[in-house]
Amino acid sequence: LVDAKGGTLGTGTIVPGQSNTLNLKVGIVDASGNPVMDTTVTPNVQKTFTVQTTVGGTPKTGETFTMNLTGAASSDNRNAQALVALQTKQTVDTGSASKGISLTDAYNTLVTNVGTKTAQGKSDSAATTAILENAKGARDSLSGVNLDEETGNLVKYQQYYTASSQIIKAAQETFATLINSL
Repeated sequence: LVDAKGGTLGTGTIVPGQSNTLNLKVGIVDASGNPVMDTTVTPNVQKTFTVQTTVGGTPKTGETFTMNLTGAASSDNRNAQALVALQTKQTVDTGSASKGISLTDAYNTLVTNVGTKTAQGKSDSAATTAILENAKGARDSLSGVNLDEETGNLVKYQQYYTASSQIIKAAQETFATLINSL
């Protein structure tokens, strides 16, 4: 770990292929670049802050990464402004012929598409239900069963069966009488 002037702040080891958590201790300096000392301890030591980051993958020899801090006593809103700028920056669908669209426009398009598909699905469902009901009605009108008519037919067939059984019983008795008389 080196500072902006190339001075060594610390050292460490990175194991390739693993996630390596680095705790980087950085000395605090004032606007003039002089160390800010902690006077609550004896002997006085420079105040520090720690930045924790994770390095993964397999770094190549000599590979570097840079972290920059804002200047001393800065309290601007550049990060917030950068985030707000992403709202209208053309970052989505950048591979198309239209040069991309903003996150807000992409979100609006997504919501509109979902709403349209939902409305279309509801409409399709209603139409399909109506077609199904019409088909059932047509089927029932051609091959439907009238329960009153079927009940009347069952009673009629039951009476025919009873009458037939009585004729057969009378015929059996007649034949039995004739055979016994011989």
